[in-house]
Amino acid sequence: MRFLHLKYFGNLPMQKKIVVVAFVLCIYSWFLAPFSKYYISDIEIYFSIASLLLLTVCGQRMISRTNFNISFHYSLACFVIIFLPVLIYGEFPFVSVLAKLLFAAGFIALKNEYKLAIYDVFLSYFVILLFLGLIEFALLFVNVNFFWAIVNRGGAMDFYQGIFILVPSYFVNGSFRFMSLCEEPGTLGTICFFFLITLDYNNNKFKYLILLFAGLVTFSLGYYVLLILWSAFHIRKIDFSKLLIASIVIFAVYFSLGSIFQDRIIDRISGRSVKEIDNRTNEAVDRKLQEVVDNGTIIYGLGNRSFYEWETKVSGVSAGAKNFILQYGIISLIILVISFSYVIFRVRGLNRHTILVILFFWISFYKSNMWNNPAILLALLAISTNMFRDKLIFKKS
Repeated sequence: MRFLHLKYFGNLPMQKKIVVVAFVLCIYSWFLAPFSKYYISDIEIYFSIASLLLLTVCGQRMISRTNFNISFHYSLACFVIIFLPVLIYGEFPFVSVLAKLLFAAGFIALKNEYKLAIYDVFLSYFVILLFLGLIEFALLFVNVNFFWAIVNRGGAMDFYQGIFILVPSYFVNGSFRFMSLCEEPGTLGTICFFFLITLDYNNNKFKYLILLFAGLVTFSLGYYVLLILWSAFHIRKIDFSKLLIASIVIFAVYFSLGSIFQDRIIDRISGRSVKEIDNRTNEAVDRKLQEVVDNGTIIYGLGNRSFYEWETKVSGVSAGAKNFILQYGIISLIILVISFSYVIFRVRGLNRHTILVILFFWISFYKSNMWNNPAILLALLAISTNMFRDKLIFKKS
């Protein structure tokens, strides 16, 4: 199987392979839904710590001085964001936020060839997971299933645990969405989108096709909007093979799962209210935003734990930029936008493709706060400028 040929991983010394595998496992641990039967309590935190420790102990000469400086400055910006509420409210951050930062600091500091090795290994097996999950998903429509457990998502909803997928308990109605083994379909759609736009299509057509199809059957409106907008930005240079593949996949999804597409996409965008389209427009969140604007606390947010106490009381709030602003404030949002955009520029180089990647990351941030999500970091920061054919505006120093 050509797509399993791990070009950047295969020739590494054993010590370096161990470090790469630790980072790969860390990304998978963050990908797993915390209510999945495969999930072990706090496993993502342990893997984040382990990957950084292994890099320190076994990763001699795996760190680039230039990338270390980028990582240091970005980590400093993240520390300001995380610990500003500590200074203002005395509220310490959750361990998971710090664990993601540990992964980000170690991953960004790696030399490019090791980032590519992690990308190679993760994406190859991620595509297999999605492919097998899609087969299991398709079999459900002919009443063939391999459910082996029932799990509960925070007391809110039961899910059936398949071998490669999680399925909500209402699946018998035929309106469920593909979510693989992650927490929700929108998260999977966002991850698939960023791998799609940063993947070298010419050498990875099978992976591209699986990612495209998996994203489509999440029936995430955000994924569809991002995909359409991305295509619109590239209308000048249509790749007809890509267009043909995309058309076939979209028609296949529509004709086989038209009722779900109608319910999740068509009916939603044709609704009379903006709130039917934008499910990040939440009355509880909007009222709270207005409140913090009026009393001035929007500058520095509600704080680490106070935000979650409020969120628990109102339940069912939005998951994107509005939540970030409520929790950390406008100052922190500005720091994050500048610092993370800077990291992407330094890693990928300043060119048209990079500008679009940054633009689409911040568009997606509105719906999904994927700050330091390891899978997103991998998609955005593993492949440097020389992997693309865009002409550089400025060369990296």
